[in-house]
Amino acid sequence: MLSPSKPDRTQKTRRLREGMKRDVAALRGQGISQEKVGRVLGISQQAVAKIEKSPDVREAIARGRLIWRSIAAEEAENLARPIWGMAKDCIEKGDSKGLDNTTRAIAAVNKVTSDVAGETQKVELSGGIEAGSENPMRDLLQIVRVLASDDPKALVEILDQQLQRESA
Repeated sequence: MLSPSKPDRTQKTRRLREGMKRDVAALRGQGISQEKVGRVLGISQQAVAKIEKSPDVREAIARGRLIWRSIAAEEAENLARPIWGMAKDCIEKGDSKGLDNTTRAIAAVNKVTSDVAGETQKVELSGGIEAGSENPMRDLLQIVRVLASDDPKALVEILDQQLQRESA
């Protein structure tokens, strides 16, 4: 049996190299680390970084990330309304543990949407409704409604009113 001629080997090597570039671009475009991409493809992280320096690979990665951002934004939007409904149900039932879990889910979805939009955001969940409040569930519902409306000024006003009541 004859061995492949030099041009055949060169074409085969080129096809393999192009396939590797496509694979690196596809995986990195999904946000997978260089180290994990290397493990999946059986190459080193340094080899992934070298392949990634190619302008066509960088462009393909950027396109892939845009696609994944779009998918994540759509999925987060699909989750948001039912989660807000769950929060409302928890408030109406007086289920503070369920409300806590639901607000954490809201914060997680909010973080995903801000990440997708390219905005960095620190989400901190702490505190609660003052035990001496006349109607803590009403106060909490008011805060949740403002959060749902995406009106930060209104939220600040409500929180200021709460602080004034507590300090009086």
